[in-house]
Amino acid sequence: MQEGCLLQNEISHKNVRRTFIRMEIENATSTATAVEDVVFSTYGERQLIAAFYGVVAVVGTVGNCLVLLAVLLSRKLRTVPNVFVVNLSIADLISSLSVPWQAVAVLSVDKWPLPDWVCTMGALGVLIPIGCSLDTLALIAVNRVVLITRTKATYQRLYRRRWIAVMVIAAWALPLTIASLPLVSHIVEFGFDSVFGTCGWDSWNPNSPIYALILAVASYPVQLCTIIACYLAILVHLCKHHKALTMRVHDEQASVQDTTSVFTVGSAAAPVPLAPRPAQRNHRRRQIAVTKNLFFVVCAFFLCTTPYAICIMLQGTQKLLPYVTVLLFANSCLNPFIYATKHPDFKKAFGCMLRFRFRSIP
Repeated sequence: MQEGCLLQNEISHKNVRRTFIRMEIENATSTATAVEDVVFSTYGERQLIAAFYGVVAVVGTVGNCLVLLAVLLSRKLRTVPNVFVVNLSIADLISSLSVPWQAVAVLSVDKWPLPDWVCTMGALGVLIPIGCSLDTLALIAVNRVVLITRTKATYQRLYRRRWIAVMVIAAWALPLTIASLPLVSHIVEFGFDSVFGTCGWDSWNPNSPIYALILAVASYPVQLCTIIACYLAILVHLCKHHKALTMRVHDEQASVQDTTSVFTVGSAAAPVPLAPRPAQRNHRRRQIAVTKNLFFVVCAFFLCTTPYAICIMLQGTQKLLPYVTVLLFANSCLNPFIYATKHPDFKKAFGCMLRFRFRSIP
């Protein structure tokens, strides 16, 4: 009798256990289905996103390697402003090399198929370079405004090797500090995010919005305001310079006309310079062209990052998030195209490299 009761209790315990297991499986299945419905409609959509990641990774790696090689081979490109361009290119190269892990993540529906540390490194390999890119773009803007609006002596005093090294280190230090917060405080956990199919941090974590806010506040407003203020200052300076130059030319032309009315036909007058020398004019024109190129780089960066920033702040944008994430990562492969088409010195260097005329690189 007692043995029968024990047997019956054991059977009931097994039945309860099976029921709980079945419920867990059903809950997991329903959760995965819900996530699939909210973010990805079909697995084919995941494959499309992964294909985009692959293109970004290949183009970004090749393009940024060409930028670094151009600076290495061209004496004309070894300038102080291009130190920041090289730093930006290194950040983009690291980001491009980390994008393939995002492709693996988006194709992984249930779980991350590789060791967890690989996904963590993939997340850091994207997060840190994007923050560094923002800081570097701000440093480039400050460099251009000092170069164009201040004297040569002031520029050389501010941009010594020691200070340039400090600026580059600072551009990496801030995103490294922000990225290390989860490793120290465990506010979130880096790794595979099963909701959006990315290597980042767990979006189900209640602290996820807090960490996203920390990222946004530390990486965006100050840098954005600095960039806007610097390029506005350059624009105002160029407008004032153009206006002053126009008035000077007009006054000198009037002076020449007055002089010619006094002197006789056979008399000789000293030549009056109506405009800056050709060398000065060409140098200024080149500096403006380089500034325009770097401004295009800034515009491309914010065009790629702003949709992502808007989507993570708004509700009901889950289906758009994978595509704006692709756009976010695509910024790492755009800059080489901008240099090749808009930057006068990079344009010549790329032309020689693609034709294998390395000795002709200026």
